Amino acid sequence: PDAMPVKDGKNITLEDAVGVTIKDGSGIKIVDGSEINYWKMKRETKDGKTTLVRDGEHIRIHGQQELTEIEWGQEVRVRSCKRITIADGKGVTAESAKGLKIEDGSGIELNVPYASASRSLVVLDRHSGELLWSRQAVHGFRHNAVIAAGSTVFCLDKLSPKKEGFLSRRGLLPPNTSSLLALDIRTGKVIWQSKEEIFGTWLVYSSEHDVLVQCGSSFRDRAADEVGIGVAAYRGRDGHVLWKDLQRKYSGPLMLRHRELIMNGNGDGAWDLLTGKATGWSWRRNYGCNTAIGGEHVLTFRSGAAGYYDLTSKGGTGNLGGFKSGCTSNLIPADGLLTAPDYTRTCTCSYQNQTSLALVHMPEAEIWTFSPMETPGRLGINFGAPGDRVSPTGTLWSEFPLAGSPAVKRDVKADGEPFRHHSALFSGTAETWIGASGLEGVKQITLQAPAKGPHTVRLYFAEPDQDAKPGSRVFSVSSGEQTILADLDIVKVAGAPRTVIVKELKDVPIDSSLELSFAVGKGQPLICGVEIISQETPAIPKR
Repeated sequence: PDAMPVKDGKNITLEDAVGVTIKDGSGIKIVDGSEINYWKMKRETKDGKTTLVRDGEHIRIHGQQELTEIEWGQEVRVRSCKRITIADGKGVTAESAKGLKIEDGSGIELNVPYASASRSLVVLDRHSGELLWSRQAVHGFRHNAVIAAGSTVFCLDKLSPKKEGFLSRRGLLPPNTSSLLALDIRTGKVIWQSKEEIFGTWLVYSSEHDVLVQCGSSFRDRAADEVGIGVAAYRGRDGHVLWKDLQRKYSGPLMLRHRELIMNGNGDGAWDLLTGKATGWSWRRNYGCNTAIGGEHVLTFRSGAAGYYDLTSKGGTGNLGGFKSGCTSNLIPADGLLTAPDYTRTCTCSYQNQTSLALVHMPEAEIWTFSPMETPGRLGINFGAPGDRVSPTGTLWSEFPLAGSPAVKRDVKADGEPFRHHSALFSGTAETWIGASGLEGVKQITLQAPAKGPHTVRLYFAEPDQDAKPGSRVFSVSSGEQTILADLDIVKVAGAPRTVIVKELKDVPIDSSLELSFAVGKGQPLICGVEIISQETPAIPKR
């Protein structure tokens, strides 16, 4: 029950309680408090014994193993208790209890953080409002586990495992009465029903592949009785089990994108919807309330500030600074816009702007990420960059030196002084964000190759000095004993400063690492980026 008033209670027992608040108690006893944590209390030591006292209000708590008594007090907060026995309680309030046994009493209210469910499922004709059918639940139709998909309604008729545990300890839960149902949306007739291994609190359905997934949606700011372990996939038309793993742990709610079943970003990744096998990529977010919203091309969420993950390129987690997303998910990608209605009215986090806004995609905007997906056989080092980024050709460009993001581990050695400008100041046919930063005064670079054998090597250059003239910077580049670029004059080749150029070398044999040496002609040598691609790596279509 959501609320259970009990007055003048005797022998009131709370088992497995979390977050219990006791006000104005008299004759209160706490039994078996081996896991009790006390808030807002200070310690006093007298005669060799330690007593916990709250604000000097004559609250005495003796011992923490078998018996703890509270003589008198206006307010005591207790969390994570195995068992609490309250005798002769007056005005006692119990909040967030997992299990409650009440005998002869009233004056207790439960405010349990369980997700809601309904006793009945009702289907109406949306045009006329006519009642088509209704069905009574054996336990309850959990609201996060009802799906209308074409001609079928999928639903879970069950209590959460925590509620079931509470009832089972008291012998009040008949076995095998929970079920996963597929109902005809027009008649309510049962198409199929399963009573085996019903554990979930969340359903996901793919109309594209006719696959139903039973799982959970446990996360730090979701209901306390959500499941975070176990997942099973069924064929939607007949309930045939495609795969299952009842011990698999994850952060939910799970999101569906074609054949990807995506987890919620604590270093998790995705599974193949049809096989349950890991797809090989993962994504990560920094701390923040709310869970991710999934779109065709992007995930949005809070990651410190407003955050996103580019699903098309698997390009890592990026941030939109200056404002935060809501404590509940509110970054909504739709029809080419990212809308962010303000949902921070009661939030006390300090951010520069509290506002509602909408953003449109601008490919020329500088966006840097962390924890992107690495592409086998391809290596990109973006010298002086403030983060990682995936190019339209699929190469993951990693920052060097490390500017602070959780970078992909690279074996790189290089000297020189980093420089960085905004890419909007640069032009050229290559990616301007590669040429907007680099190393100046570089003499030696060593990079671990992505594979053995022949490679294509691309060297990226741009003159950062907007006043530079042809001939003001000239240098040569060698690999081993071979000069691969002689007397390179960047401004002369590019036609202007701050214009990116690329020098490509094919069939470069590399056993383990590529070594580049720079010789001064005039001015200081520089380089912006190095890209190494194994020639045995399949080409990636440009995005």
